[in-house]
Amino acid sequence: MALPSMIETQSDSLRPTRGWLGFVRYAGVRVVMLFLTAVAGVYVTIIVANLGGHVDDIVRSAIIEGIGMGLGRDPEVMKMPLPEREALINRAVAAAEEAAGLNEPFVIRSWRWLSRGLTLDLGESRRLKSLYAVGQDRFTVRRLILERLPITLLIIGLANLLSFVASLWVAPRVARKYGSLADKLVVALSPISSAPSWFHGLFLVALFAGELHLLPFTGLRPAPPPDSPILYALGVIRHTILPVLAIFASVFFQGLYTWRTLFLIHASEDYVEMATAKGLPPGQIERRHIMRPTLPAILTNVALVMLSAWSGAIMLEALFALPGLGQLFYQALIYFDTAVVVGLTVVYAYLLVATTLILDIAYALVDPRVRLWHPRAPRARPLRHRRNRARAGEPAHRHQPIAAKRPRIPPPSAKAPSPSAAAGIGLARGFGIAKRTLRQIARYPSALIGLAIILLMLGSIAYTLIAIPYHQAIAYWRGDLDLSANPRNARPVWFDWFTPRKLPRSLRLSSLEGDGAKHTTPGDRTSEILLTFDIPYPYDGFPQQLVITFATQYDQTPPHAAMTWRTPDGRDIRLGQAIAENDQVYRLAQDTRLLRRLGGIPPEQALFTAPDAATPTPLQGTYQLTIRGTCFEDACDLDAAFIMHGQIYGIAGTDTQRRDLSVALLWGVPTAMGFGLAAAIITTLATMTLAAISAWYGGIVDAIIQRLTEINLILPAFPILAMVTLLYTTRILHILLIAVALGILGAGIKTYRAMFLQIKQSPYIEAARAYGASDARIITRYLVPRIVPLLVPQMITLVPSYVFLEASLAFLGLSDPILPTWGKVIHDAHVANALLNGHPYWILQPAALLLLTSLAYAMVGYALDRALNPRLRQA
Repeated sequence: MALPSMIETQSDSLRPTRGWLGFVRYAGVRVVMLFLTAVAGVYVTIIVANLGGHVDDIVRSAIIEGIGMGLGRDPEVMKMPLPEREALINRAVAAAEEAAGLNEPFVIRSWRWLSRGLTLDLGESRRLKSLYAVGQDRFTVRRLILERLPITLLIIGLANLLSFVASLWVAPRVARKYGSLADKLVVALSPISSAPSWFHGLFLVALFAGELHLLPFTGLRPAPPPDSPILYALGVIRHTILPVLAIFASVFFQGLYTWRTLFLIHASEDYVEMATAKGLPPGQIERRHIMRPTLPAILTNVALVMLSAWSGAIMLEALFALPGLGQLFYQALIYFDTAVVVGLTVVYAYLLVATTLILDIAYALVDPRVRLWHPRAPRARPLRHRRNRARAGEPAHRHQPIAAKRPRIPPPSAKAPSPSAAAGIGLARGFGIAKRTLRQIARYPSALIGLAIILLMLGSIAYTLIAIPYHQAIAYWRGDLDLSANPRNARPVWFDWFTPRKLPRSLRLSSLEGDGAKHTTPGDRTSEILLTFDIPYPYDGFPQQLVITFATQYDQTPPHAAMTWRTPDGRDIRLGQAIAENDQVYRLAQDTRLLRRLGGIPPEQALFTAPDAATPTPLQGTYQLTIRGTCFEDACDLDAAFIMHGQIYGIAGTDTQRRDLSVALLWGVPTAMGFGLAAAIITTLATMTLAAISAWYGGIVDAIIQRLTEINLILPAFPILAMVTLLYTTRILHILLIAVALGILGAGIKTYRAMFLQIKQSPYIEAARAYGASDARIITRYLVPRIVPLLVPQMITLVPSYVFLEASLAFLGLSDPILPTWGKVIHDAHVANALLNGHPYWILQPAALLLLTSLAYAMVGYALDRALNPRLRQA
C-alpha cells in the first residue's frame, strides 16, 4: 500500500502561491480528494456487504425487533386475538420497511446505505449487546466503535512512535559502521519483521507470561480505575507492554534495514563528499546532507507501516484481549454480527484516509519536489483550434509532428526459426540466466539456508501426499476416526529434551497383536483364560489415564473378567471385575469401588506410587496386569488390550480432541506454500501487466487505472476480505481469488509504473516504434523483460505476506472448515487457552513453521534482490 500523492507530482491545477496560503490550499485540496476517495471506498464496501442482501437484513431485523418489542409492551395490543395481533405487527413492519426504503431499487438503497455507513448509523448491535451492555436499552454500533477506538489508537500510535524514534536513532549509527557486526546483525534480523504483530505476540506471551510469569497473558480490560490513579496507570502500562513489543518487533527491524540502506546510498553522493572535504562536523553532515534528503523516503516507509498496522491490530487485539477495535471485530465475527463488521470496515477506511492525509501533508513539508512556497511562471494559454496551432507553428494534433509522418519500416525479413529451435534457444537462455543467478545467490549464506528450507518443505509435501492422503487427513481431522487410543493434550516427544524429568509415554498392549501372554484352561462347564501383560515403567511422572478394552466371542453369555495389578515390589492390587462384552471399555478412573479401595486417590497415581514416599513419587520398574476371564460357553474366547495414556505422544503432541497435531502440521505445508506461491505469482504478474498498460497508453487509460488504484489503497483489504469470507464463502480457493483481486490494484502498480515510464523513453523503444512493432509486442517483449530482475525478488518476498494472510484468516475462524492448516491449529489452541493451561507446544509449533517459511522466502528474496540489482550489492 502506498500514498497516492507521494509518488506523483503535483497537479497542474494546484498552482502554488507564496506562504501559508499555498500550504492551506494544498492541504484543502488533499482533504477533498481523500474524502472523495474514502466515499468511493466505503461505497464499494457497502456494495460488497449488500450483494447478498446482508445490509438489508440488518435494517429489516432491527425494524422487526423494534416493532415487536414496542407493540409487545402495549396492553391493548396484547389483549387482541393472535391473528389480529400478527396482522397488526405485519402492517407496522411493512410500513416501516417502506419508510426505510427497503422496497426501493438496489441502486437507490445502496446510496441510502452509503450515507448511513459514512455516519456509522447502522442501528444496534443486538448479538454483542449481552457482552458489553447488560441492562442498557440502547447500544448502537457507533457507540461500540467510538468507545473502543482510543485503545487501538493508543497501542498502534505508541508502538509506531517507539519504532520511529528507535530506527531514526540507530539507523545512522549502523550505516556509519557499514560491514561491522552491528550492521550484519541488522541485515540478519530484518526478515523477522516479515511476520505480523500477532505472530510475534504468540512468542512474547509464551516467554514472558507462560514461562517467566513476569507479565499478564491478556491486555487491558474495561474496568473502573482504582482509587489511586498512579496504580491504575502502572497497571495500564503493565498490560500494554507485550502488545506494544509485538508491534515494535514486527516493524522495527525491517524499517531499520530500509533506513540504513537509504543512509548508505545518500552517504555516497557527491555533495556529501564535498561537505566532508570542507571539514563540516559529522553530526551536521548526517543531519543536513544525509538525513534531510532521505526524509521523503522515510516518511513513505512510515506511511506504509502505519497503513498496514490498522488491519494487523485485529489479530493482535484478539490475541491479547485488548478492548479495542480488533477485539470487537473478532467477537463480531464469532457472533456473526454483520452490522458491527460493516461499521468497523468503514472505520478502518477512515483510519487509512486519516493516516494518508497526515503523512501526505508531512511529505509535502519535507519534500522540495512538492512546491508550495514559490510561484511558478504563468503557463501559455493552450491553442485549442487546429487553425491557431497551425499559425503558431504547432501540429494540428498534439502528438503529431509537423513533418510528414514517417512510414513504418517493416522489420527485416529473416527466416523464422522452427518451433523446436525456438524452444531450444529459449531453454538455453533460461538455463544461462538461472546459472548466473544461482552463482550470485551462492555468495550469500542466508540465501542457501533459505533454499535448503524451501527444498525441505517441498520434500515434506511429497511425503505428506503419499503417507497421508487428502481424504484420510480430512476424516482424521474432522473426528470421523476412533481416536480413543490417543491421549488428550499430550506433549510431543521432543519435550523430554528440555526437562530433566522423563515423562511417561503412551503405551498400547494387545493380546490380539501378540503382546503379553495368553493361556486357556478348559473345564467341564466353564473354561478359564489368563491374560498377562508386562508393563515397563522407567518414568518420573504419572500417566493421564488407564484403559482396558475387551474383544470377546460368545453366543449368549459374555465372559466374566477379574483384573489384578502387580507392582515391581511384589504387591498385588485387585482392580475390579467386569462383564467382558465385545468392545467393552473399562476405565479405571471411573470405577467407584476401586477409588474407595485406593483411598480416593486416582488409579493413575495410586497404582504407580512408591509405598513409603513422603510425596507421591512413581516407582520405576516392570508392572504386571493380569486379566482372569471365565467363559460359560464352549465357543467363547477373550482378548484384551491395555492402553496407558501418557503425557507424551508423537512428534507433535495432541490437542483436546486427541488429534495428532502432526497431521495438521504436515498438511499445513502444501496449503501454506500453495496459497502463498499462487497468490504472489498471480498478483505480481497482473500488477505488472496493469502497470505496463498504464504507463504505455497513458491518457484516460492511465487515469482510470491510477484512480482505481487509489480507491483500492484506501480500502481496508483485510477487513473486507474477512467480511466477504464471513458473509459468502470460506473455501480456500475462493479466499485465494478474493485476496488476489484485492492485491492486484496495490502499491506495486505505482512502483512498476514509475519504472515503465523511465523505460518508455529508452532509445530501443523508439526503434521498436519505428519498425512498426505493435503495442502488445512492445509491452510484452521490451517493457516487461526489463523489470523482471526486480520482479522476481518482489514476488518471492510477497509469498510470506500471503502465507500469513491465510493464517490470519484461519486464526479468526474464517478458513476452510475441513482443511487442516497452521492457522486453524493456532485458532483452536487460542480458543482452548493453550498458553494459559500449560500447553505451549500446541500454539508454538505451527507458529514456528510459519516463521520458518517466512524467513526462508525472505532470505531468498533479499539475496535475489542483491544478486539481480547491482546497485544493492554494496548496500
